[in-house]
Amino acid sequence: MSRSDLSRPDPAQPDRRPPNRRGLGTEIRAATDLSTANRDEMYALFAHAYDGTDRARFDADLAAKRDVLLLRTGRGRIAGFTTLAVIDATDRGRPIRCVFSGDTLVDPALWGTNALNFAWIRHLAAIRAEAPATPLYWLLISKGFRTYRYLSTFARHYVPRPDAPDDPALVALRDRLATRLFGSAFDPGRGVVAHDPPRERLAPALAGLPETGRAAVEARYFAQANPGYAQGQELVCLCPLDPDNMRPFARRLYARALA
Repeated sequence: MSRSDLSRPDPAQPDRRPPNRRGLGTEIRAATDLSTANRDEMYALFAHAYDGTDRARFDADLAAKRDVLLLRTGRGRIAGFTTLAVIDATDRGRPIRCVFSGDTLVDPALWGTNALNFAWIRHLAAIRAEAPATPLYWLLISKGFRTYRYLSTFARHYVPRPDAPDDPALVALRDRLATRLFGSAFDPGRGVVAHDPPRERLAPALAGLPETGRAAVEARYFAQANPGYAQGQELVCLCPLDPDNMRPFARRLYARALA
Protein backbone atom coordinates (compact mmCIF):
# COMPACT_ATOMS: atom_id res chain seq x y z
CA MET A 1 0.00 0.00 0.00
CA SER A 2 1.39 3.39 -0.93
CA ARG A 3 1.66 6.39 1.35
CA SER A 4 0.81 9.67 -0.29
CA ASP A 5 0.79 13.34 0.48
CA LEU A 6 -1.56 13.87 -2.44
CA SER A 7 -3.17 11.00 -4.31
CA ARG A 8 -4.81 11.69 -7.66
CA PRO A 9 -6.27 9.36 -10.29
CA ASP A 10 -4.36 8.71 -13.46
CA PRO A 11 -5.49 11.15 -16.16
CA ALA A 12 -7.49 9.59 -18.97
CA GLN A 13 -5.50 11.52 -21.56
CA PRO A 14 -2.00 13.01 -21.41
CA ASP A 15 -2.00 16.69 -20.40
CA ARG A 16 0.33 18.59 -22.75
CA ARG A 17 -0.15 22.03 -21.19
CA PRO A 18 2.85 23.64 -19.44
CA PRO A 19 2.87 22.73 -15.73
CA ASN A 20 1.69 25.30 -13.21
CA ARG A 21 3.64 25.69 -9.97
CA ARG A 22 0.40 26.10 -8.04
CA GLY A 23 -1.22 22.96 -6.71
CA LEU A 24 1.87 20.75 -6.88
CA GLY A 25 1.61 17.58 -4.82
CA THR A 26 3.72 14.52 -4.14
CA GLU A 27 2.89 10.86 -3.96
CA ILE A 28 4.90 7.86 -2.77
CA ARG A 29 4.27 4.49 -4.35
CA ALA A 30 5.84 1.09 -4.42
CA ALA A 31 7.42 0.63 -7.84
CA THR A 32 5.26 -2.47 -8.33
CA ASP A 33 2.10 -0.37 -7.86
CA LEU A 34 2.72 1.96 -10.80
CA SER A 35 0.16 1.77 -13.58
CA THR A 36 1.07 1.56 -17.26
CA ALA A 37 -0.04 5.19 -17.62
CA ASN A 38 2.30 6.20 -14.77
CA ARG A 39 5.21 4.46 -16.44
CA ASP A 40 4.41 6.04 -19.78
CA GLU A 41 4.37 9.54 -18.26
CA MET A 42 7.62 8.90 -16.42
CA TYR A 43 9.34 7.61 -19.54
CA ALA A 44 8.14 10.63 -21.54
CA LEU A 45 9.90 12.90 -19.03
CA PHE A 46 12.98 10.70 -19.12
CA ALA A 47 13.17 10.61 -22.92
CA HIS A 48 12.80 14.39 -23.08
CA ALA A 49 15.72 14.92 -20.70
CA TYR A 50 18.12 12.31 -22.12
CA ASP A 51 19.40 11.25 -25.51
CA GLY A 52 19.96 7.56 -26.25
CA THR A 53 17.14 6.29 -24.05
CA ASP A 54 15.79 2.76 -24.22
CA ARG A 55 12.31 1.92 -22.90
CA ALA A 56 13.14 -1.69 -22.01
CA ARG A 57 16.18 -0.58 -20.00
CA PHE A 58 14.12 2.12 -18.27
CA ASP A 59 11.46 -0.42 -17.28
CA ALA A 60 14.08 -2.90 -16.05
CA ASP A 61 15.76 -0.23 -13.94
CA LEU A 62 12.40 0.78 -12.49
CA ALA A 63 11.60 -2.84 -11.66
CA ALA A 64 14.78 -3.02 -9.58
CA LYS A 65 13.65 -0.11 -7.37
CA ARG A 66 11.50 -0.32 -4.26
CA ASP A 67 9.85 3.10 -4.06
CA VAL A 68 8.93 5.89 -6.45
CA LEU A 69 8.22 9.49 -5.43
CA LEU A 70 6.04 11.33 -7.93
CA LEU A 71 5.61 15.07 -8.37
CA ARG A 72 2.15 15.88 -9.73
CA THR A 73 0.67 19.10 -11.05
CA GLY A 74 -2.69 20.36 -9.85
CA ARG A 75 -4.19 18.72 -12.94
CA GLY A 76 -2.76 15.34 -11.97
CA ARG A 77 0.05 15.13 -14.53
CA ILE A 78 3.37 13.60 -13.46
CA ALA A 79 5.90 16.44 -13.68
CA GLY A 80 8.80 14.82 -11.85
CA PHE A 81 9.92 11.69 -10.08
CA THR A 82 12.72 10.01 -8.21
CA THR A 83 13.23 6.29 -7.68
CA LEU A 84 15.06 4.46 -4.93
CA ALA A 85 16.10 1.06 -3.66
CA VAL A 86 17.04 0.14 -0.10
CA ILE A 87 20.13 -2.06 0.15
CA ASP A 88 21.23 -4.13 3.14
CA ALA A 89 25.01 -4.39 3.44
CA THR A 90 27.86 -4.48 5.95
CA ASP A 91 30.66 -2.05 6.72
CA ARG A 92 33.65 -3.29 8.70
CA GLY A 93 31.57 -6.07 10.19
CA ARG A 94 28.50 -4.03 11.15
CA PRO A 95 25.14 -4.07 9.36
CA ILE A 96 24.20 -0.94 7.44
CA ARG A 97 21.43 0.13 5.09
CA CYS A 98 21.80 2.25 2.00
CA VAL A 99 19.24 4.29 0.09
CA PHE A 100 20.25 4.06 -3.57
CA SER A 101 18.81 6.89 -5.66
CA GLY A 102 18.04 6.05 -9.24
CA ASP A 103 16.66 8.41 -11.86
CA THR A 104 15.57 11.83 -10.62
CA LEU A 105 13.83 14.21 -13.00
CA VAL A 106 11.74 17.36 -12.74
CA ASP A 107 10.13 19.18 -15.66
CA PRO A 108 12.46 22.14 -16.41
CA ALA A 109 9.47 24.48 -16.07
CA LEU A 110 9.37 23.50 -12.39
CA TRP A 111 13.08 23.75 -11.57
CA GLY A 112 13.49 25.55 -8.28
CA THR A 113 10.41 24.03 -6.67
CA ASN A 114 11.04 21.94 -3.56
CA ALA A 115 7.97 19.72 -3.23
CA LEU A 116 9.76 16.59 -4.46
CA ASN A 117 12.87 17.31 -2.35
CA PHE A 118 10.78 17.76 0.79
CA ALA A 119 8.81 14.57 0.12
CA TRP A 120 12.10 12.69 -0.29
CA ILE A 121 13.36 13.93 3.09
CA ARG A 122 10.10 12.91 4.76
CA HIS A 123 10.35 9.49 3.15
CA LEU A 124 13.88 9.09 4.52
CA ALA A 125 12.36 9.33 7.98
CA ALA A 126 10.02 6.44 7.14
CA ILE A 127 12.95 4.36 5.90
CA ARG A 128 14.94 5.18 9.03
CA ALA A 129 11.99 4.05 11.18
CA GLU A 130 12.16 0.59 9.58
CA ALA A 131 15.54 -0.04 11.28
CA PRO A 132 16.28 2.90 13.60
CA ALA A 133 19.44 1.42 15.12
CA THR A 134 21.10 0.59 11.79
CA PRO A 135 23.40 3.21 10.18
CA LEU A 136 21.84 4.61 7.01
CA TYR A 137 23.62 6.00 3.94
CA TRP A 138 22.62 7.62 0.66
CA LEU A 139 24.26 6.39 -2.55
CA LEU A 140 23.67 8.82 -5.39
CA ILE A 141 24.80 8.53 -9.00
CA SER A 142 24.93 11.77 -10.97
CA LYS A 143 24.82 12.17 -14.74
CA GLY A 144 24.52 15.93 -14.37
CA PHE A 145 25.59 18.65 -11.96
CA ARG A 146 22.02 19.47 -10.87
CA THR A 147 21.65 16.02 -9.35
CA TYR A 148 25.09 16.32 -7.77
CA ARG A 149 24.08 19.63 -6.15
CA TYR A 150 21.36 17.90 -4.12
CA LEU A 151 24.15 16.72 -1.83
CA SER A 152 25.40 20.15 -0.82
CA THR A 153 21.90 21.51 -0.27
CA PHE A 154 20.99 18.52 1.92
CA ALA A 155 24.13 17.44 3.76
CA ARG A 156 27.30 18.75 5.39
CA HIS A 157 29.64 15.83 4.65
CA TYR A 158 29.70 13.51 1.65
CA VAL A 159 32.08 12.18 -0.98
CA PRO A 160 33.28 13.45 -3.33
CA ARG A 161 33.05 17.18 -2.63
CA PRO A 162 34.92 20.28 -3.82
CA ASP A 163 35.64 21.99 -0.51
CA ALA A 164 37.15 19.30 1.74
CA PRO A 165 39.37 16.21 1.52
CA ASP A 166 37.46 12.97 1.02
CA ASP A 167 36.98 10.70 4.04
CA PRO A 168 38.93 7.52 3.12
CA ALA A 169 36.53 5.24 5.03
CA LEU A 170 33.53 6.76 3.27
CA VAL A 171 35.25 6.44 -0.12
CA ALA A 172 36.05 2.78 0.58
CA LEU A 173 32.42 2.08 1.48
CA ARG A 174 31.23 3.89 -1.63
CA ASP A 175 33.56 1.79 -3.76
CA ARG A 176 32.31 -1.47 -2.25
CA LEU A 177 28.67 -0.53 -2.72
CA ALA A 178 29.20 0.71 -6.28
CA THR A 179 31.15 -2.42 -7.24
CA ARG A 180 28.33 -4.55 -5.87
CA LEU A 181 25.76 -2.64 -7.93
CA PHE A 182 27.67 -1.96 -11.14
CA GLY A 183 30.46 -4.52 -11.31
CA SER A 184 33.18 -3.75 -13.81
CA ALA A 185 31.31 -0.69 -15.09
CA PHE A 186 32.43 1.11 -11.93
CA ASP A 187 35.95 2.54 -11.94
CA PRO A 188 37.04 3.07 -8.31
CA GLY A 189 40.06 5.07 -9.41
CA ARG A 190 37.77 7.75 -10.82
CA GLY A 191 34.64 7.07 -8.77
CA VAL A 192 32.64 6.90 -11.99
CA VAL A 193 30.27 4.43 -13.64
CA ALA A 194 30.98 4.13 -17.38
CA HIS A 195 28.85 1.56 -19.18
CA ASP A 196 30.13 -0.09 -22.35
CA PRO A 197 28.38 0.53 -24.67
CA PRO A 198 27.36 3.95 -23.32
CA ARG A 199 23.80 4.45 -22.14
CA GLU A 200 21.60 7.53 -22.00
CA ARG A 201 23.17 10.97 -21.63
CA LEU A 202 21.77 14.38 -20.82
CA ALA A 203 20.22 16.19 -23.76
CA PRO A 204 22.51 19.06 -24.85
CA ALA A 205 19.90 21.64 -23.82
CA LEU A 206 20.14 20.40 -20.21
CA ALA A 207 23.86 19.63 -20.03
CA GLY A 208 25.24 23.17 -19.88
CA LEU A 209 27.08 24.35 -16.77
CA PRO A 210 26.47 27.65 -14.93
CA GLU A 211 29.26 30.20 -15.03
CA THR A 212 28.66 32.25 -11.88
CA GLY A 213 27.86 31.77 -8.21
CA ARG A 214 28.09 28.77 -5.90
CA ALA A 215 26.44 26.60 -8.54
CA ALA A 216 29.34 27.34 -10.90
CA VAL A 217 31.90 26.20 -8.30
CA GLU A 218 30.13 22.89 -7.82
CA ALA A 219 29.50 22.47 -11.54
CA ARG A 220 33.19 22.95 -12.36
CA TYR A 221 34.12 20.41 -9.71
CA PHE A 222 31.53 17.97 -11.03
CA ALA A 223 32.86 18.31 -14.58
CA GLN A 224 36.43 17.83 -13.35
CA ALA A 225 35.50 14.73 -11.32
CA ASN A 226 33.32 13.33 -14.11
CA PRO A 227 34.65 14.66 -17.43
CA GLY A 228 32.65 12.04 -19.32
CA TYR A 229 29.29 13.25 -18.02
CA ALA A 230 28.23 14.47 -21.48
CA GLN A 231 28.65 10.88 -22.71
CA GLY A 232 26.46 9.53 -19.91
CA GLN A 233 29.12 8.61 -17.35
CA GLU A 234 27.93 8.89 -13.75
CA LEU A 235 29.70 10.19 -10.65
CA VAL A 236 29.09 7.94 -7.63
CA CYS A 237 28.55 9.77 -4.34
CA LEU A 238 27.94 8.60 -0.78
CA CYS A 239 26.49 10.51 2.16
CA PRO A 240 25.80 9.42 5.77
CA LEU A 241 22.13 9.95 6.57
CA ASP A 242 22.60 10.92 10.19
CA PRO A 243 20.53 13.87 11.44
CA ASP A 244 23.74 15.57 12.58
CA ASN A 245 24.96 15.50 8.98
CA MET A 246 21.86 17.19 7.58
CA ARG A 247 21.55 20.88 6.82
CA PRO A 248 19.26 22.66 9.31
CA PHE A 249 16.18 22.79 7.06
CA ALA A 250 16.51 19.10 6.18
CA ARG A 251 17.05 18.12 9.81
CA ARG A 252 13.91 20.02 10.90
CA LEU A 253 11.78 18.44 8.19
CA TYR A 254 13.20 15.01 8.95
CA ALA A 255 12.57 15.41 12.69
CA ARG A 256 8.96 16.47 12.13
CA ALA A 257 8.40 13.41 9.93
CA LEU A 258 9.83 11.13 12.63
CA ALA A 259 7.65 12.65 15.37
